[in-house]
Amino acid sequence: MLYLQHGGGEDETGWGSQGRTDLIMDNLIAAGKTKPFIIVMANSYVPALVARVADRMPLPLPPAQRTPLGERAGSGWTWRL
Repeated sequence: MLYLQHGGGEDETGWGSQGRTDLIMDNLIAAGKTKPFIIVMANSYVPALVARVADRMPLPLPPAQRTPLGERAGSGWTWRL
């Protein structure tokens, strides 16, 4: 599971509209370079987001399979995890 946090002045739509996350992932999966996985993009404080997703979508994932990634100001929140 990948949590993508936007940067300052952006919102949760930035990764899809500017970062083309859907196209990149489709190409990586089609090329066999990665397996399908869940990507969470939200306009939220990252630690609260991780807890909220875990409550609503209980998956047996160890912490090593839950990765936060941020852009600009969003990267600061990911370090707090």
